[in-house]
Amino acid sequence: LGTFTFTRDIGKEGQWKFVVSWGGDDKYDNASSNEYVLKVESAIGKVIIVQGGGDEDNNKDWRMFNSLSTYVYEAFKRRKFNDEDIYYLSPKREKDVDAVTSLENLEYAITQWAPSKLNSDLSLYIYIITHNGSKGMLVDKVDGTETYLTGEKLDSWLDQLEGKCKDITIVIEACYSGGLVDKLSGEGRIIITSAQASSEATIWTNYSFTNFFFDRLVENRNVKESFESASKDVEADELFGDQQPQLEANGDGVSNAMDDKVVAESKYIDGNYDSLTKLSEPPEIVEVSKDQELSAGKNETTVWARVSSID
Repeated sequence: LGTFTFTRDIGKEGQWKFVVSWGGDDKYDNASSNEYVLKVESAIGKVIIVQGGGDEDNNKDWRMFNSLSTYVYEAFKRRKFNDEDIYYLSPKREKDVDAVTSLENLEYAITQWAPSKLNSDLSLYIYIITHNGSKGMLVDKVDGTETYLTGEKLDSWLDQLEGKCKDITIVIEACYSGGLVDKLSGEGRIIITSAQASSEATIWTNYSFTNFFFDRLVENRNVKESFESASKDVEADELFGDQQPQLEANGDGVSNAMDDKVVAESKYIDGNYDSLTKLSEPPEIVEVSKDQELSAGKNETTVWARVSSID
């Protein structure tokens, strides 16, 4: 009689089933437990989403900025990141938003929240959408007072994550954002900007570099494929003018080189890949009409099928 313990190191993702049994002896009868099921999932990276530029009263592009930041949030959720994996900054405190966008809150997200959630096996993803110019990225605008974030300041915050995460992927949707590449590049960082240093970034409703890029990532394409596909979409449409997205991944500060693409080719966004297979599964056909035979001189008839709904 008594309580017995048994410890096993699983170390592998999947659904594990356990049954504990005792064969019995001269003193005690045999015994068997119920089946226990334990689901083990791989830990995934963390995300910081930053919507800058001010709220709807101070930013004429608020609606599109808000739409895109929400879209990116939902893209990570589709990859099975949960609310605890995402720190969402927005000028307006709404559902799913963790804090109002400010320099102090962004510094906290990068230098305190992220390190508390990460380890050397997990990646950090940062998405920033805002206005950008000679003063830096416009973090916030309240009653005419503007707050900017320079590439140098952002770089200093990222430096504090050295050794605390696997790597960092930064996506910036902003005018002239390519000018930030050399300031942010470094070992273990992938820097992606929607435009080069000399060009504005065009955003249309549901039609932007952000949409094109994250559409591909959600399909489980690697960063290189996603970037190249999104870049082709941008550069092929005259609505975007001469906008040219930039990718820097090998730490030398030079964008769109072959070495950058080699590094980016091995990078995928974390998440539950198996859950995405439903997107390509055909619906189940549950009932069809009887076979039809066309008689001479008749060139049409009616057939039908009933299919199951698709979640």
